[in-house]
Amino acid sequence: MRKVFPVLMIAALFVSCGIEIPDVNGIKNLFDKDLKLTITPENNGVTIDATGLPDKLPTGLHSIIIFIDTVKGGMSDTIAKGVTDNGTWSKKGLENGKPYYIDARGIVTGDTMTTMGFGGKFYPRPWGNGSYLGYEPDSNDYQGVKYDRKTGAQTNKMRSAGVDFYFTNDNGSMKVMAEGDNGIYDSGEKADKWLFVQDGDAKTYVASADLKKDKIYQFKTNDDYYGKFVVDSITAAGTATPKVWMRYAFQTAKGVAHY
Repeated sequence: MRKVFPVLMIAALFVSCGIEIPDVNGIKNLFDKDLKLTITPENNGVTIDATGLPDKLPTGLHSIIIFIDTVKGGMSDTIAKGVTDNGTWSKKGLENGKPYYIDARGIVTGDTMTTMGFGGKFYPRPWGNGSYLGYEPDSNDYQGVKYDRKTGAQTNKMRSAGVDFYFTNDNGSMKVMAEGDNGIYDSGEKADKWLFVQDGDAKTYVASADLKKDKIYQFKTNDDYYGKFVVDSITAAGTATPKVWMRYAFQTAKGVAHY
């Protein structure tokens, strides 16, 4: 079991023992300003990217350890230990739709761990790419997609088969349409903010939205699932059958507006 002590207490211990004094301010700045963790949820897993680590760690800081747990502040499992350089680590076997917490701490001496650290919360979820067609609004045979909540698989279906959403060409303007009680929300964000668009509650979902390249849209289904998609490209816009390429993510835990 690792001991957890405040860094300042450790500094006093080092002074009394005649060992090198840790650079408390340097360690604090590393955790507060320089070290960054990018948490990317995946299907039944997560990927962690660490950046901002210097060529040489502050005096007294031997390495970084990264934990994962279903409880905030918990340290039941380790994703990476002995970290001294920037890197990427993955963890599989997680449960989609369940909240998990990441916690990064410093190892100062032996198995002594700093109270300084940081992390974040995430939900594993499926994601994927898709190509979908939209047709002229005079026809009832809209082509759409039916999302598989658990696997992320997509199946092209006609509107009459009960799709949640579909794309259509409305007088040369591409639109995404919500069928029935489903809804669309234009997040106002672009593709580079994909990881920052995380919550779908407290939004006003509507029946349609103009579809633009590089924009992120959020959606809510009539059976209380939430998700988002970003438009990578629109080809042949202005024709009767334009093609849309997109990436999407949705939350598998029903009623949890986080993805």
